[in-house]
Amino acid sequence: MKLVIIFFILILFSISIKAENIATIRLSYIIENSYEFKNFLNNLDKIKLKYFSELKDQEKILEKRKKEIEGSIMLFNDEEYNKLVKNFDNDANSYLIKVEKYENYINKNIEINEKKILESISLILKEYSNKNDLDLILNEDQYFISSNSLDISDIIIEELNNKKLDLKIIEK
Repeated sequence: MKLVIIFFILILFSISIKAENIATIRLSYIIENSYEFKNFLNNLDKIKLKYFSELKDQEKILEKRKKEIEGSIMLFNDEEYNKLVKNFDNDANSYLIKVEKYENYINKNIEINEKKILESISLILKEYSNKNDLDLILNEDQYFISSNSLDISDIIIEELNNKKLDLKIIEK
């Protein structure tokens, strides 16, 4: 009886075992090494510096006003002082809204262009998979460790860098 059970177990396992053609990619590595994505990020950094400089100037002005208001508490009556504080709070809130809009603008640009690059990578992977009879392509988040011989990231980077991705910074 034991032999029959062992026989069936071996048959079941041997039927379900099939050699798969598997490849792996390092998606973050591919994106980081895309020429067009690097150029997009460099252009975005230039815009960030411009806005960061403007925001820093506004922040310095707000800090100076805050110190002046705090130092002038004895010069004004309560009503005048409260009016200064209220005006300052309104300006500070406007500044924070501007910072939030700027952060959303930057994040939206990154999100839109990451989506474009991921779509291109997906198309390249489908084409590569069909051409090379791959059954499965895993991302670095889907496996713990694999052989370097399975990693096709450099091939995908090469293909990606040969494509025109049309990554753009959207108008504000």
